[in-house]
Amino acid sequence: MAGWAARHTGPVHSALLVTPPYLDPAWTPAPGEVVNVVIDHVPRSPLPFRALLVASRNDPMTTFEQFEAYARDWGADLYDAGPVGHLDSTAGFDPGRRASAWPAPWRPSAS
Repeated sequence: MAGWAARHTGPVHSALLVTPPYLDPAWTPAPGEVVNVVIDHVPRSPLPFRALLVASRNDPMTTFEQFEAYARDWGADLYDAGPVGHLDSTAGFDPGRRASAWPAPWRPSAS
């Protein structure tokens, strides 16, 4: 998202960033770990739109401290989802199901 935002200037209302993995150059995958995305660096400049970064306390792809650094660098709000592993569809993550617990400005409005 940060790389995309640095290259595009179209209107963006906001972004929901869910457990972005740690993909900086010094990162080395664990033995047997499957890696299907390669990025040579993660841009650290502030995003030009508001963003919410949803973070897990026990994500195998990233430490919570790294989520905090991403949120700080990108100017994103940080939502601590607790010890819920890596949040993806395989793990049954449904952003709508947990939306009522998100910080107030990020809760979906009733339509």
